Formats: sequence, C-alpha cells, structure tokens
Amino acid sequence: MIDILLEVLRAFFVTLTVVYLWMNNGKQGISTHKGGCCLLIGFTLLLFGMLIDITDNFTALNRFVIIGDTPVQSFLEKFVGYLGGFMFIAMGFRQWLPSVTRLRETRNELEAAGANLERELLDRGRAEESLRKERDKLEAVCRNMGVGLVVISRKRGILWRNRLMDEIPCDLPHLCPEAALTELFEKGREPVPREQMVQDDQGNLFWYQVIMTPLKNREGVVTSALGVIVPVTERKVLEAKLLQVRKMESMGTIAGGIAHDFNNILGIIIGNTELALEEIPEQAPSHSHLMEISQAGNRAKEVVRHLLSIGRKTEMKEESVKIRSLVEETAGLLSPTLPPSMDIRLEIPEALPAINGDPVQLKAVLTHLCTNAFQSMEERGGTLTITADTRELHAWETPKFIELSPGTHLRLRVRDTGHGIDPEISGRIFDPYFTTKEVGNGSGMGLAVVHGIVKSHGGAVSVRSVPGKGTAVDILLPVARKAGAPEAPPGDFLPEGNERILFVDDEPSLVRLARKMLEHLGYRVTAETDSVRALGLFRDAPSDFDLVITDMTMPRMSGDELVKRILAVRQGMPIILCTGHSNRMDGETALKMGIRKYMEKPLNMGKLARGVREALDAPVQSEQGKGGLRSV
Repeated sequence: MIDILLEVLRAFFVTLTVVYLWMNNGKQGISTHKGGCCLLIGFTLLLFGMLIDITDNFTALNRFVIIGDTPVQSFLEKFVGYLGGFMFIAMGFRQWLPSVTRLRETRNELEAAGANLERELLDRGRAEESLRKERDKLEAVCRNMGVGLVVISRKRGILWRNRLMDEIPCDLPHLCPEAALTELFEKGREPVPREQMVQDDQGNLFWYQVIMTPLKNREGVVTSALGVIVPVTERKVLEAKLLQVRKMESMGTIAGGIAHDFNNILGIIIGNTELALEEIPEQAPSHSHLMEISQAGNRAKEVVRHLLSIGRKTEMKEESVKIRSLVEETAGLLSPTLPPSMDIRLEIPEALPAINGDPVQLKAVLTHLCTNAFQSMEERGGTLTITADTRELHAWETPKFIELSPGTHLRLRVRDTGHGIDPEISGRIFDPYFTTKEVGNGSGMGLAVVHGIVKSHGGAVSVRSVPGKGTAVDILLPVARKAGAPEAPPGDFLPEGNERILFVDDEPSLVRLARKMLEHLGYRVTAETDSVRALGLFRDAPSDFDLVITDMTMPRMSGDELVKRILAVRQGMPIILCTGHSNRMDGETALKMGIRKYMEKPLNMGKLARGVREALDAPVQSEQGKGGLRSV
C-alpha cells in the first residue's frame, strides 16, 4: 500500500512539474525555473525510489523478486527511475548553472549601477548645494546692493523688492508713475530714465534715478517690470555745489569788472568831497550837503565791497577770532531790537578753538543770518538758536564739501523756527539780489555776501530747511593754525610829509585828485597818466623820487610790470600798488614782488595819508620781496 502511495506521489510531482514547464515554455527569464524544476523532478525520482527500497526491508535480490514480476523487470524499473532522476538532475544543472552565472553578472551590473547612481546623487547634491549658495549669494547681493530693485506685476503688485526700497521715503507710485508702467506693459517699450526728487518728514531732500525694464517670458510677452532705483543725491548735491561755485565765480568776475570802474568813480567823488570839506567852513550851507555826498560815497563803497566779496575779490584783515566772543557781541546788539515774541538762545562752549579771519566780516555774516531768521519768524514768533562745535573733516568726506580741506573745522549753526524755505527756490538762495521779500524789505544780497565771505575764509555754507518748521544754516570754518596780530584802529590824525612821490594812474581825474590830496599833506608830487612815460621819468632820475604810487590796471604797461622794471633800476624802492580790482594781484602776490604796501580803491584822504607814511617809514630791505607790506 505504501509503495502504491509513493508511486502515485512520484507520478503526481513529475506530472505537475512537466505541466508547469509546458505552460511556461518560451517565456523570457524562465530558464532558471526550468533548471529548478528539472532538479526537483530528478531529486523526487531518486527520493521516491530510495523510499520504495527502504520499505522493502530486504536485500537487493529479494527486492527484485518481490517488486517486479521478474528480477529483470524490477531492475529495469528501478534503473529507469534512477536514470530518469539523474537525467533530470543533469538537465536541471545544465539549465540552472548558466542562469546562476547570469544572475551573478546581473547582480554585479546592478551593484555597479547602484554605485554610479550613488555617485550621481552625490554630484547632484553638491551641484544643488553650490547652486543654492550662489542663489543665496546673488539674493544677498541684490538685497543689500546700493540701488533699489523692485519687480512689479501687470496688476501693479510688488512681486519682489530689496532692502533699499524699504528705506526710500516715498511710496512706489511716486517713483514709478502709472504712465511709465502703462507704456512699458502695453507697448513693451522702456521709458526714458528720469530723476525724481523726494522729501522726507524732516525736510531732507533725496534724488533717485528711475530705470524701468520689461521682463518677458519665452513667448516675448511682458509679464512684469524690473525697476532700478539708483540714489543720486550725492551727485546732485555735488553738481549743485559745483554749479553754485561756477555761478559765484562768474558773478565775482562781473562784479570785479564793475568794481574797477566804479571804484575809480567813487574815489573821485569821495576825494573831491573831502578836499571841498577842508576848504569850506562848517558854518557854510554847502558843508552839510558835502557831508551827505561823502556819506553816500562811503555807503556806495561798502556796496562795492559786498559785490567783490561774492567772488572773493576783497582783501581781509586776518587775525585770531574767538567765536564765542563774536557771537555774544552780535547777539547783544541784536537782542534789544527783537519783539517779545522772539528769543535768542546761545549754546557756545567756552573751550572752542580760535579761527583766523576778519572779525568785521564774520560779524557781518552772523548779522545777515540772524536778520534772515528774524524776518522768517515775524508772523508767528519763535526762537533763534546759535550753536557752535568742532568737526573733524576726513579726506573721504571732502567731495561733499568741495570748498574744504581735511582737518579740524569749527561749525557755527544758526537755526530758526520760521516758515522755512520752499524746495523749489532752495537752489537760488545764494544768488545776488534774489529775494522773496516785498520791495523795501530786503535787497537779496545777504546770503550772497555770506557765501562770499565764508568762502574767502576757506569755509563752506550749507542750508537745511523744512517748510513750516524752520531753517538751519551751517558754516564750517578751518580752525586757526597761527594767530595774527590785530591791527590798531586808525585815529583822526593825518600824518604828513615832504617826500617826493611819483603817482601813476591812467584815469586823469584820479591823477588830479591824488596830486591835490598829496600836496595838501605836504608832499611833492609828479603825476603821470602813462605808465611807459612814468618809467622813463624814473629811469632818467631814480634818486629824484622817494616813493612810487601806481595803479594796477593800465594800458600799454600794467602796474605789476612797471613795479618789476622800477625795482630792476633801483632795488628796494618803496612802492604802493593800488587797484580797484585785479584777478592776478593780491596782497600776498604783491609782497613776494617786493611791494611795500598794497591798497584797494577807492582811496580817501585818511587812507592815503596813512598808507604813504607806512610805506615811507618801513625799514629798508636789501633783498627784494622782504619789505614790510600791509594791505588795506
């Protein structure tokens, strides 16, 4: 019974394996399964054959007798069973071994592919990290660069903006108006770059250059706009300062040309008036008229000085000036004239360094600024605050103050709480005769004179104003490097003499006037209107003259050329050079030439008398250029 059951199981497994092989015949990748099935059949045949043998529990001869009808038949059955098992095992190994080899090769290929994939993933990760770093770097640069960047959608929404856009004191439509965006989105054209001025709450003005660029997709359709907002405030300030400097230089040149002729005319008027006053007694009716003429002439002389100060054409009397004393003195003079609604507040430290300058001119600067401040506070009243401190100006800051050099500067600030200055006219406040006041309330010369005087002292002026809140004017002046001795004020005494003087001027009226004035003082005068003839007279008899007084601007031969030729004939000859205006002559240049005294026209009797005496009484120097020169 067991033998029959084993034979049935063996036949079942063989049949099942054959059916499986037949159903999967020709399928790709089944060779490994074929080999396994053959091995399974072979080992099954052997297993069941051995099990049958074991169940017999007899020797081989008895097995042949019991199992088969004959021993031969039993042997053949067993032989066939074992032979089939071994054949199936052989077929299984034949099918399975190549499949195992191919599997091993496939596994190696998969391992190599996995290694390559791992390397590619690592390379990709490194590339992505590098791209991320570059993106972060680019984004950091865009966010922190010195220009504003903004991306605007077609719906006028902001898609992206950098940090500088948050610092601009105005909204986006003010910088990028609708008309420019419409032209860009609808027509695809870049608007012309333009410059826009904005003002913050403190009244500070900022300038920006706005550049709009369309951003297109692959189809060429404008999807958004890139706005580049470039701060150009510093450039605009420098351009305005440079324009102001050139404008003031041009005005100074014009003023100098006018002053030359006008000073000659004033000299004639003032000089002849003084001579007439000497001859007419005070009781005479015409004496008072002449006094009025003399006073008017002196006022006109001050107007000319103001005109020349615009372009730094006047000589200043330099001495050491304590700004605290100057401010207190000026404030003390102005305080009694103020209404109760106005107040002056001084914040001047005691330990401030001195400055070199003309105290009269500096006091005029402070007076002009205070007067303007008072006039701006007439309606509502207010407080005028004057402060002073020191500021160290570095080399990298000097482009902002093109008039200044690096070093320590004293800063004087005059601040009021008046109505302020309209930004539209802020660029014209230093123009001569420009004023917003009514006729009779101001000439418009105040700030122009302030600019000229401060510039002549090597300083600079800046103005900050907020309409409705007030104005602050800052004056920067270099601190003193050496102290100058103040000049003693002249008295009423007119020094006289009897020396021989050669007077040269191309204006006949001035020559006649100078002769009368000098002869009135006791001098012997030879007057000449031609500089070439005057040089001939001196060459013929250089010892006949004790002093030469010459004008600077003359035809045929200028005053400086005449001086050179006279000194070539007689070294150390006392010479006075007079000028109404000259671009190439000043006190320092005259000193280097060996001129004893440099005087500015117009000349009155007292000025001429003291100048002549100083030039004659100065020590004689053996070396040219070391005379005791002083300019008046």
